[in-house]
Amino acid sequence: MSALAPTLLQVVVWAAVAEFLLLRVFLRVGPFLPAEEALLPLYRTVETLGLAAMNLAMLAGAGLIAAYASALAWRRPPDTLLGALLLAALLGNLGLSAPLGMAAAPAAAAVQAATMLAVLALGLGSSVWAPWRAALALAALAQAAALYHVLAPALGALGLALPAGETPAFAAEALAVAAALALPWGLGGALRRRHVALGLGLGLLLLVAHMARPWTLATIAMWTVAFTLFLPGALYAAALAAATSAALALRGSPSASARQAAAGVLLIALGGLRLDFSYFALLGLVGLLVATRALPLSHPLPLPMAQGAPPHPGKNSQGGEVPLHISLV
Repeated sequence: MSALAPTLLQVVVWAAVAEFLLLRVFLRVGPFLPAEEALLPLYRTVETLGLAAMNLAMLAGAGLIAAYASALAWRRPPDTLLGALLLAALLGNLGLSAPLGMAAAPAAAAVQAATMLAVLALGLGSSVWAPWRAALALAALAQAAALYHVLAPALGALGLALPAGETPAFAAEALAVAAALALPWGLGGALRRRHVALGLGLGLLLLVAHMARPWTLATIAMWTVAFTLFLPGALYAAALAAATSAALALRGSPSASARQAAAGVLLIALGGLRLDFSYFALLGLVGLLVATRALPLSHPLPLPMAQGAPPHPGKNSQGGEVPLHISLV
């Protein structure tokens, strides 16, 4: 598994990025593109490549979850439980798009939400600094809230229904923004000026676009990541700046664990909030698992030691862990 998981993660990341650019960006701006007949073959080719990338990301993501789950099957009881939940989530994810999805979707969504909570409960531990742990907890809560409209029938049957309407969707978006804002606080000295500068630049561009064409930007956000942009534009700009800075700091670290965390953050973002679709749900689940390092690693995330901080508690490969050294270069 340790040899297969890094390859599968790379495939998921690059395939998901390709799908995002081809299907959710290029083809979604179709109304603004020339409608010349000579360009139709190009659009069909882009669509075909985008769908292929999406299917590849789903297959690799499913393989990654299955590999992780099998590695956890014969370990401590909490790890075994997490492995069982991962397999249940993988099967449940298929239920989100199955022919009988109307009946299977509530149960599948419940399994997905249970798995996210299990990842938070079992995987964060003392090897992740508290601010980073808080950011990922917010991200998981955002995913759970985004699944509410799929969960509602099942919860209603149990008498546990939450308020109806758009409240859960707005809560999910607010939690996602809060998670993005919290990401840099766990990185300490790993943040560099160039990371912050690029993040601030992207945030400023988003703010200008929001001020100039708010409805157009909201439409694009809904198309790509299912955000309505109901909060003040400055909050989204700050969230984009914070998440970008954190991801760049993680990606630029010499630590394999940090680069893995960067991949997880990217997959969470690409999954967005439309998690009633199995593809997006799968991206969000894989991203959350990778970013939280709920699956055993050979060493903790070492980023805060960049300024000479003492090592913080964590587990090592001699303690029954599964080594997972990942390079996305």
